Amino acid sequence: MSAEHLEYPDVFFDIALAVHTLEHMPDLPAVLAEISRVLKPGARALFIYPAEPIHGLYAMPSAYTLLGNPFKARQVHCQWLWPKKLSAIATSRGLTHVSSEFNLFASPQFVSLFKKVSDGGAR
Repeated sequence: MSAEHLEYPDVFFDIALAVHTLEHMPDLPAVLAEISRVLKPGARALFIYPAEPIHGLYAMPSAYTLLGNPFKARQVHCQWLWPKKLSAIATSRGLTHVSSEFNLFASPQFVSLFKKVSDGGAR
C-alpha cells in the first residue's frame, strides 16, 4: 500500500497522524487527498514536519547513510514545508487548517493541525 493509494474505505478514520513523514512524499497533493478521503467529517489530522531553514538540511546525515553522499539530502526530503505552504495544499484537498506552531522538542519542527471539512472536501 502506498500513501497515494490507501487501501481503506472513504470516511473510515477519526484521526490521521504523520510524524516526520510528509517531507518524504514525492506527490504530497495526492497523499493529502488520500488522507482527506479516508477521514470522517470533522476528523482531525496532525502533521509534524521539520522546520528546515534550508531544504534538506536535516536530512544530510540520512542522505550520507542511505545514499553515501550528504549532498543528496533533497532526495531524502522531497518536500520543503512550512505551515502556510502545507495549509495551501491541504486546504485544496478538503482539510481546514486549525493551528500551527513551531516546536523545538527534539529538533526544530512544525506541528500543524487540520480538520476534515464536513462536505466531503476536494479530491
